[in-house]
Amino acid sequence: MSKRINATGILLILVTTIFLFVVGFGRVHREEAKNVYIVYLDGKKIGLIEDRDNLYNLIDQEQESIKKEFEVEKVYPPEGLEAIEYITYNKNLKSVDEIYKIIEEESTFTIKGYTITIKPDDGEAKYINILNKEDLEPALLDAIEAFIPTEGLQAYINDTQVEITDTGKTIQNIYFDEKITIKESYLSVNDKIITNQDDLTKYLLFGTLEPQEEYTVKEGDTVSTVAFENKLSNAELLIANPRLTSINSLLSPGQKLSIGLINPLFTIVEEAEVIADVETAYDTVTETNNKLTTSESYVRQQGVKGKARVTEKVVSKNGVITTLFVSSTTTLSDPVSKIVVKGTRPSYNWGNIPP
Repeated sequence: MSKRINATGILLILVTTIFLFVVGFGRVHREEAKNVYIVYLDGKKIGLIEDRDNLYNLIDQEQESIKKEFEVEKVYPPEGLEAIEYITYNKNLKSVDEIYKIIEEESTFTIKGYTITIKPDDGEAKYINILNKEDLEPALLDAIEAFIPTEGLQAYINDTQVEITDTGKTIQNIYFDEKITIKESYLSVNDKIITNQDDLTKYLLFGTLEPQEEYTVKEGDTVSTVAFENKLSNAELLIANPRLTSINSLLSPGQKLSIGLINPLFTIVEEAEVIADVETAYDTVTETNNKLTTSESYVRQQGVKGKARVTEKVVSKNGVITTLFVSSTTTLSDPVSKIVVKGTRPSYNWGNIPP
């Protein structure tokens, strides 16, 4: 009987001990498990941190120079940074300062901005990073004015084109050959970021912000003469030189003007109807007179050119006519033929007749 009691007691003590050990072990580890964040940079694990928000706040606080350079209020982590929540017993955590230093050494921080995509149907897309979305529309309009005169462009936009009663031009459609889109993005501060409207206009027209070829103003130069001498339109010269506010801007001898050739990143298509009076050529009719020698002639009637009213459908791309066809022609006046009278009587050189 005592042996049975001892065996039962020993078994009870053993089971109780195992139970307490398991329960106690579980409690200890459940109390130590915590939520942390695994930080990855460009797919590479760089450590565990306790608080993701503290890391992001530190990044923002430490980048005052970036805020000042781009005039923004907040700086963000690199695009390739991820902080994923994770439950672990691992006590090997890094401080946010340690993680920040790793990020600072291996990557670049970002700011909020916008990416413009210019995609042709059959070509490679072009991308432009800008800081302010509001700069895009006015910059595009300024760039378009290099190819379409401002007055006509604004009349088309505002639907105030005057109906043609005799001759003139009506813009029927204006559009881009490319698909142009814009989306909000996190932009690396090491990438090219355009921060103002004037620079965006230049980039759209020249494809670069690098300094362009310069012209030194001479005595008597005007905006128009400088543009003409350098094979530019007035609008192109004004856009390349934002300090020139109009075609009537005064120039000073010695002043430097940019005369870089435009290399637009877009293709603006203008479809227009043009009604113009054109001259038609006259023909020349020859009459003979046997009273005149073959060396004699005179004009009995001067020719007069005729006039016709021609309606043309014109398609231009970046200011260059690519398609033109005549849709109608109305004769306003017929040409008058030029009449020339020529002699037919032989002329003799009496000096060569023998005595």
